[in-house]
Amino acid sequence: KLPAKNTADIVDLDGNEIAKKRKTNQSETAIYAGQISESQVKKFGRILVGKNVITGRERYSSGVLALSAFRCSMMLGLRPVEWRNIQLKDTVSCDYDSKAYNYVVEIENAKLKGHQKNGPDDKTIRRLIISHFSDADYHFLRAFIKSVPQDKNEFAVWYEQIRKTISRAQKSLDKYHPEAADGQLTMYSGRHIFASEARRQGSDKFNLAALLGHTNTQNQSYYGDVSGTLERKFDFTIPKPWPGESAKVRESESRI
Repeated sequence: KLPAKNTADIVDLDGNEIAKKRKTNQSETAIYAGQISESQVKKFGRILVGKNVITGRERYSSGVLALSAFRCSMMLGLRPVEWRNIQLKDTVSCDYDSKAYNYVVEIENAKLKGHQKNGPDDKTIRRLIISHFSDADYHFLRAFIKSVPQDKNEFAVWYEQIRKTISRAQKSLDKYHPEAADGQLTMYSGRHIFASEARRQGSDKFNLAALLGHTNTQNQSYYGDVSGTLERKFDFTIPKPWPGESAKVRESESRI
């Protein structure tokens, strides 16, 4: 059994692991391989779930879990620690437009400052609408969410298994497919890929801030491909931000 880590440390765990690369002139997107293509991710996936050619056994005991976690992180753009208290709700009522929305993901925002909690602009929870997801993506995501442990210590062990498996698979990717990833693939890479894909789909900076759980648009400059190219690289669907959230970001920035 792997030793449990403090859940609070998980927020920056991937970043700490590759801290040395931050001393270079690489952008965060490059550090986290945020511009990796879908074909390259598929190569990485085949490594994660592949079998040893000699023994015929799975190369990584947690390979399927790690690939599922990576895929779901690309689909929703979550920080790793935010998976612990995620909920998928069938229907949620919205105060902003007095409508009810089906299939809503509720996430406890990480990295909030004191004034962003329990006030009129409370950012503790962010919601993403996924009612337009395909049946396959919806059920895949639903099954993964159900598998995530909510106990703090169990979650830490669960995450450590995923982190180590991805790290080990990265070494194989670098060895057999050196062209695949210019950067370190981690769970956090999924968040950078998500940001890139949201931009390529046409999300403006206010919608992207709402999707990522940011309270302003400055932070997103560290996420994803900011070249402005709108051609999608991946086939997953981008969630819709909760009504009114992008407007709050716009209004907040207009007061600055």
